[in-house]
Amino acid sequence: MISAILCTARERPGFREMADSLVYNLNQCPEISFELIVVDKLLWSDENAVSFRRKELAEAVNGRFSYRHVAPKPCAWQGPNRKTKQDYYALNNARNTGTALARGQHIILFDDCSVLAPNWLMWHGRAADKHIAVCGSFRSFTTAKVENGMIVDGVLHPSGVDHRGTELKAGHGGWMYGLNISFPLAWALKIN
Repeated sequence: MISAILCTARERPGFREMADSLVYNLNQCPEISFELIVVDKLLWSDENAVSFRRKELAEAVNGRFSYRHVAPKPCAWQGPNRKTKQDYYALNNARNTGTALARGQHIILFDDCSVLAPNWLMWHGRAADKHIAVCGSFRSFTTAKVENGMIVDGVLHPSGVDHRGTELKAGHGGWMYGLNISFPLAWALKIN
C-alpha cells in the first residue's frame, strides 16, 4: 500500500482540485492500493471551524477514495500544546504525524494547493515496486484553470519551474524536499 500525506495550514488548500486530480490518478492505476492522510493544522481551531473544515474535505472527496483527516500531533513549536508564545512553522511535525499514521510501506509527501500530474501516482507506484525514492519536480502557477482535475490553462509563476527538471534522472538526498517526493517507510524509520 502507498500512503500519501498532504499537510496544510491554509484557509484555502485547494481540496477540490487535489481530490479531482487524485481521482484521475487512481482511475489510471486501479491496481495500486492507496490511502490519503490529510494533516490539517486548522483542525486545532474551534469546534465550528473544525466542523466546516471536515465538511469541506468530505465534499471534495465525495466518497471517491479512502482518506483520514487529522490534526498534527502535539508539538512544542505550534498548536495548543506549544511551549512558545506564538505558533512557529512546523511542517515537518505535520509530515511526521502522517508518517506515524501511515498504513502503507511507501510514503508520498505532497503539498496543499496541488493539482497532481496525470502520471503522478504511476511514477510513485513504480518507485514503491522498486523500493526506491522519487524526488519529483513541480510547476507553480500564479493562476490556473483546472477542469476535471487537470490544469488546462494558466500563468506560470516567475520562478515556477522546479530546477530538478522534467526528465527522468538519478537524484541525490539534497533533492528530497517537499512538494512531490516519495520513499520507502522503512527508510524513514531507519533514519528516525
